Amino acid sequence: MPKLANTIVRKLKKNCPLQTKIRIKYTSLVDQNVCGLCSAYLDKNNNLIRFLLQIERDLDGQALLDTLLHEWAHALDIERNGLGREPHRNSWGIAYAQVWRAYMQSS
Repeated sequence: MPKLANTIVRKLKKNCPLQTKIRIKYTSLVDQNVCGLCSAYLDKNNNLIRFLLQIERDLDGQALLDTLLHEWAHALDIERNGLGREPHRNSWGIAYAQVWRAYMQSS
């Protein structure tokens, strides 16, 4: 994990914790034409069991920060409101603002 990413994730875990297990993987997402992805995994009863955040491995600086916070907000929204048809629904926007505030409070 890049040093900056480690710092960001540590702050998020402290100030905006998730109840669900989360794994962050730094990988090439060039073929998907995205900077990040949030995948939610469910058990056979449709209970949320874990998240996988995939982050483009070549990101740094502001792009890395924006992407990590963006994907963390998806996880937070899904954890609170369940899976939805629209990934950037109003509840995601609220979660995104909360994630940013949580990150900034510790900066």
